[in-house]
Order: sequence, then structure tokens, then C-alpha cells
Amino acid sequence: MEHLQIEESLNHHLEEKHPNLHSKNLKCLIYGGLDGIITTFAIISSCFGANMTIKTILILGFSNVIADALSMGLGEYISSDLERDYIKSELEKEEYEYNNNLDEEVNELSNILQKNDNIDSIDSRNIVVTLSKYKVPFLELMLKKELDLEMPENRSNIITGSIYTFSSFIFFGSIPLIPYIISLIVKADETLIIFIISYICSIFSVILLGFLYVRKTKQTLFYLLKFAISATLAAGSAFSVGYILESLLK
Repeated sequence: MEHLQIEESLNHHLEEKHPNLHSKNLKCLIYGGLDGIITTFAIISSCFGANMTIKTILILGFSNVIADALSMGLGEYISSDLERDYIKSELEKEEYEYNNNLDEEVNELSNILQKNDNIDSIDSRNIVVTLSKYKVPFLELMLKKELDLEMPENRSNIITGSIYTFSSFIFFGSIPLIPYIISLIVKADETLIIFIISYICSIFSVILLGFLYVRKTKQTLFYLLKFAISATLAAGSAFSVGYILESLLK
């Protein structure tokens, strides 16, 4: 009973004090969603600034959502998979050294800890010698301290992250286009009102992503403002470019 109480107390402490998230998937979700919203609304803003029709905005908007979502999803997979292959090749080298030249590896890691972490020579030696009895932790620390690399990801995790990026971009990137879809259905042509509603939907979505980030990582609400400002600056820049080019090319 006492053991269970201690375990429950520890779990409660970890839940309260530390972020409750799978950082890789959260990063992909936030990155894909935020980029989807900003990119799509930037296209809407440039089209609105250039006085394009609602149909044109929808065509360009959804073309961008599909193309960019595929590009980002595949880009996330390819870059992560290439990084994984590189880390695996370095890990194989370190593993060979561990199996064949352990004393040299112990000396090397001990020197790194002394130099980079200001650990006393005797302490660093004792730490590394003790750790050298356990292959995986030793190799993990060696990768981190010598090459500044983490252990390679599982390919299934890479695929999952890519799917998160793709799906998040599609879902959140489509939100700014919803008012234009509705306006086309009901045959509304108040372009300024539609644009304003699209902006409100975009900012609300950005804040929703920001709130998700804040809640999962236990950061301050200031990040919500940073997310909203980023989206507004991108949209304002796109609108200005569209308006200026439309004026110059008349």
C-alpha cells in the first residue's frame, strides 16, 4: 500500500510539474497547423488585395492546402529519415568502438565531461566507468556528448510525425477558406465582410493551436499573443504585396 501511495505521489508530481506531451507529435501538430493557417490566409490576403474573385481565392487556396500539406508531410518524413540513417551510422561506429576499444572510449568520454561540463577528473572517471557497464546508456551519452546527437527514432514514429504534419496542415489550413465556401453556396458577394470573417476564423484557429501548446507544455499565455501576431504579420505582408502588384500591373 505504501509503495502504491509513493508511486501515485510521484506520478502526480510529474504530471503537475512537467509537460504532458509527446514532443515530436506535438511539434508536428503545431508546426503543420500553424503553417497551414498562415500560408492559406496569406494567399487569401494577397488575392483580396489584388481584387480577385471568390472562386479564384478558393481554387488557389485549396490548391495550396493540398500541395503544401503533401510537401510538408513528405519533407518531414524524408528529413527525419535521413537524419535517422545518419545517426544510425554514427551509432554503429560508436558501438564498434565500445565492443573493441572500450578503454579508449571511457577515456574519451571522461575527458569530454571534464572539459564541457566542468566535472572533476576523478568524478568523471567514476561516472563513465560505472556507465560503461551498461551498453545502451553509455552509447546514448557518447552520442550526445561527442556528436550532439540523440538516439535514432523508430521509423514508425517518423511516419506518425509526418502524418501529424500532413493532417494538421490540411485541417487547420482549410479553416480560413470556410467563409468563402459558405459565401459561394449562399451566393454572397460582400468580399470585405467575407475577408474579415476569414481573418477572425484564422486568428481563432491560431489561438486554439497556441492554447494547445500552452496547455501541453505548461508555458505562459504570452505564447498565444506570439502566435496571433505571427499570423497577422504574415497576412498583412501578403495583402500589401497583392495590393501593390495589382495597382502596378493595371
